[in-house]
Amino acid sequence: MFRIYTKEKNSRELFNVNLTKEEVETVMKGNLFLDHPDIDKESCIIVEQEQPFIYPTFSDGNIREKTREELVGDGVEIDLQEGEIIQDKKLIILARPSKWHTWSGTEWTVGLQAVKNKKREELKAIREEKIAENIEVHGSLFQVREKDLENFEDVARAIRREKRQLTDKRAWVLADNTIKEFTYAELLDVLDERAERKDKIFAKFAMLSIQLEKCDTVESIENIKF
Repeated sequence: MFRIYTKEKNSRELFNVNLTKEEVETVMKGNLFLDHPDIDKESCIIVEQEQPFIYPTFSDGNIREKTREELVGDGVEIDLQEGEIIQDKKLIILARPSKWHTWSGTEWTVGLQAVKNKKREELKAIREEKIAENIEVHGSLFQVREKDLENFEDVARAIRREKRQLTDKRAWVLADNTIKEFTYAELLDVLDERAERKDKIFAKFAMLSIQLEKCDTVESIENIKF
């Protein structure tokens, strides 16, 4: 498909020829303007492509689609993205002041309570990540995620029911996938260490939550770090 456009800023498609190069040579003797002798070839540019341009413009010797900025300058309505406004036929991009700001359609706005709620959820997520982090006990690094606790509970249950003694040993897969033997007492120490660490993490979360409630600016909220 050949499309013939004018060499203008606001270019126009004058006509098109739905033939291949070979067919143009055979049917039209290589002359795309055969049926349009009145058109000045020098004022036109030929483009070979199936789809037409929506808003064509002639620039730097080529035909291309107009940019969004050019469309705005021409008064063409475009879909605006967050942070974009149009003033005096110019596309203006307003930087987002912070990750807490939301776009109203005309400006970035922020509600302090909404920011606090988002920050609280962020702190909760960090809290849970810290609780689930590997923990080092007796010189070895253990995985203590929720799904790992069932294995530790098996150890505690065996001791409670006197199926095993604290001095009995059991092979355990460590965080680096190596296997090492530990006494049941040592494995219970891992649970104790995790519980103690969890208490400290929750205590810090509580302290940060109190600080968060007292915040009266976005900046003070952003300064809260776990």
